[in-house]
Order: sequence, then C-alpha cells, then structure tokens
Amino acid sequence: MLGRLSVGIPDAQNLDERELRKMFDEIDTSGDGSLDPEELKQVFDKICGDVDQQVIDNLVFLADDDGNGTLEFDEFSQIFSVLKQMSAKR
Repeated sequence: MLGRLSVGIPDAQNLDERELRKMFDEIDTSGDGSLDPEELKQVFDKICGDVDQQVIDNLVFLADDDGNGTLEFDEFSQIFSVLKQMSAKR
C-alpha cells in the first residue's frame, strides 16, 4: 500500500516540516489540530490525485498512535517520514 503511495508522491523527499505544517493547517478546516479521514483524503488527493478511501483508512489506522481516529501533526508527519525513507530506497 505505502509503496504505491510513495511512487505517487514524487516530491515526498522534498517536503520539509514547514511545508507539511502549512498543508496540515490548510486542510484542518475544523481547527482542532487534527485531521479526520476525510481531511486526510483531501491532502493525498491534492498531492497525488484521487486516492482510494480504503488507503486513507489504512493510513489512519497505522499512523494513529493514540487511537482517537484522527491524526495530529506528529502522526501526520510520520507518514511522510516513512514515504521519504521508501522513496530514498528506490
């Protein structure tokens, strides 16, 4: 799953924390400091085209360290850390 997603994000290695924070804040429309699955889908649709909701649900399941069903910034940025590592290995 992440392998296909990392291929779909050619600039994953170039996203720094400031850019990730900006993207996160723009999509966090509720302003609660976390992204629900629908908001996360907006992020990935924006950067790599239409992403299947099941992929998004799996990302939330894998990255949601506190089990609250949403991703806070540290959980969100961890996804991109993994994607960067995967892109670097290609």
